[in-house]
Amino acid sequence: MLPYRRDWAGVLACLLGIAGSRAGLAQVTHEDWRPPLPAGYTTDLPSATCSNMTFWAISPDGTTVYGSNAAAPTDAFTQDQISEACAVRLGTMSSLRKPGGLDTWGWPRNACADGALIVGGSLLSWDATNGAKMRPTMWSLGFSGFLMNPPSGASGEGLATDISWDSSTVVGWMVRNLGAGNFIEPIRWFSFSPIPLPHGSRPEDISGLVAAVSGNGQRSVGILGQINASGAWTRWHSVYWDNGAPGPVDLPFTMIPAGTPSGCPIGLTSAGTDVRVSYDGSVIAFASAACTDSVGGATPWWVVRWQGGVATPLVGMTTITGMNLDGTVIVGTSGGDACAGSVARIWDAMHGVRDLRDAIMADFGADPIGPFPSSVLTVPRGISSDGRTIVGAVLRNCATNPATANATAGTIIRLPNSVCPKPTVFVLPSTPYACWKGSVTMTAGGSGATSYQWRRNGIPLSNLAGHIAGATTSSLTISNAGTDDAVYYDCVGSNACGGTISTARQLTVCTADFNCSGRPNAVAVDDIFAFLTAWFALDPRADINGIGGITVPDIFAFLTAWFAGC
Repeated sequence: MLPYRRDWAGVLACLLGIAGSRAGLAQVTHEDWRPPLPAGYTTDLPSATCSNMTFWAISPDGTTVYGSNAAAPTDAFTQDQISEACAVRLGTMSSLRKPGGLDTWGWPRNACADGALIVGGSLLSWDATNGAKMRPTMWSLGFSGFLMNPPSGASGEGLATDISWDSSTVVGWMVRNLGAGNFIEPIRWFSFSPIPLPHGSRPEDISGLVAAVSGNGQRSVGILGQINASGAWTRWHSVYWDNGAPGPVDLPFTMIPAGTPSGCPIGLTSAGTDVRVSYDGSVIAFASAACTDSVGGATPWWVVRWQGGVATPLVGMTTITGMNLDGTVIVGTSGGDACAGSVARIWDAMHGVRDLRDAIMADFGADPIGPFPSSVLTVPRGISSDGRTIVGAVLRNCATNPATANATAGTIIRLPNSVCPKPTVFVLPSTPYACWKGSVTMTAGGSGATSYQWRRNGIPLSNLAGHIAGATTSSLTISNAGTDDAVYYDCVGSNACGGTISTARQLTVCTADFNCSGRPNAVAVDDIFAFLTAWFALDPRADINGIGGITVPDIFAFLTAWFAGC
C-alpha cells in the first residue's frame, strides 16, 4: 500500500478481507473543477474566470490549491489575457491580484503551511518573440499582491520560487545588469529583506537561481553556472545553501546512477523548477539531467531522490511535481502521449514508481477519476504534506475524440482518512564502527515493521556468505570488513501500510585498528606489532592494499593508515 498517511488500519482491514468486503472502504473523492463549481464552493470574482483553473500546487496542510486558468499565450492574446493567477482556500475561490488591486496574470508557485501566503511571479511584460517576463510576487489571499524587494542593482525581473512553512523565508532569483550583460542572482528573502546568496569560488559561476527551500527554511537548493547572451544555460551544477553555514555546497553524490554517460555528473535541470525539499532538508528530489557541468547542454535523465549523500534514480518518472513532508511519497509524470495512457506517476519506497491511477485503484479499490471513464489522469501537480490530497488535471474525451481532448480546469483527489500507521525506523548505533577485517552489527529500531530491507548507498543488500548476514532482518552484520565497506547504510522497514526509510549511517572501517581493540583507543603501538606478526605469518589479514599476497607495500599501506588514525 502507498504510505500516504500514518493511520490506515481501517483500509488495511478492508484490503485483507477482515472487514468482509471492500464496501467498508472510505470513499476516494474526485472534484472535477469545471463550471458549474462543485457544491459548497464560492467565488469572490464577478465572473467565473478562475473556474477554468488548472492547479499548479497545494499548500502543505491541504487547505489551499492554486494555479492559473487554461489560457495560453498566442499572438492574438494581449498581455492581460495570458494566464490569470487564482487560488481556492477553505472553499472560497480568489483571483490573485497584482499591486494596485487590478487583476493579475501570473504564475503562483508555492505556499506557506496554511496557504495564507503564496509566492510566484506576476507578469512584467510579454510579447510573441520573447515570451513572458515575470517579477517576484507574494500574494496574501483576500488582498492585493505585492512585489518582493530587489537587492541593490537588480532589475524588476525574476521569480519567487518557494516559501518556508512559517513564511519567514522566500527564495528565488532576480536579474542583474553588469554593464556587459545580464546575469541571474540567487536570492533568499528573510523577513522580506533580500539576501543575495554566495556564488562560490568557481569563476564560471556568475549566475544562479534558488529553486526550492526546506519547510523549516534552513536549506535552499538551486544551481550555479553560466548563461549565454540568449539567456540559455550552457553550463551549471547543483548546489545547496544552509543558513548560517559557508556555501554554496555541491550536492555530494556518492554514486552516479548506472546508464549515465561516462564521467557525467547528475544534477538539476537548467530550468531548476522541478525540485522539492523535505521539511528538514534531508531529502531533495529533482528532475535531473546528465552532463550538467559540461559545455553544450545536458542529457535528460530520470527524477533523482537524494538523501544522505546517495542519489537514487526514480526510473519511470521524468518530472517531479510534489513530495510529502518527509520525502517518502513523490508524485510526477512520465513522457508520452497522454491519451494513449496515463503519464501520472507516484513513487514510494515499498513499490517504486507506479502509475498513479493504478496505484490508487489497487490500494483503495476506487477509481480516482470515477465519473469520467473516458478520461485519463495526466498531470498530478502537487501533494499535501500528509500525502492525502493530490491536485492536478485529467484529459477528457480521449476515448471519443483524442484530437479534441482537453484538460479539466483542475482535479482534486482526496484519499480517505483511515488508521494504519507506517513503521518508524531508526538505525543503531548512529556511528557504526568496525576494526580491520572485524565485524559490526547494525540494528533497526522503531516499531510497526513486519519486514526489513537493508541498503548500501541506496542499493538493496543481499546476504553473502562470510561477509553480509541479515540483509532482510532487523539486524545487519558485516564481517571481514574492509575499506570498500566504509559507505552509507540505511534500512527500509515496511508493513501493509507502506515503507519507511531510516536515516543513513556511515560505517567507519579503521584499518589501523589491527588488533581490534576498538574505540576510544583504537590506534596504538600494539597495532603495529599485531600487524607485523600477521605479516611475517603470511596471514591474509595483512594484505592491506588488497592486491593479493603479503608484500612489502602492505607494510607501507598499513603505516600510512596508522599515522592517519581513525
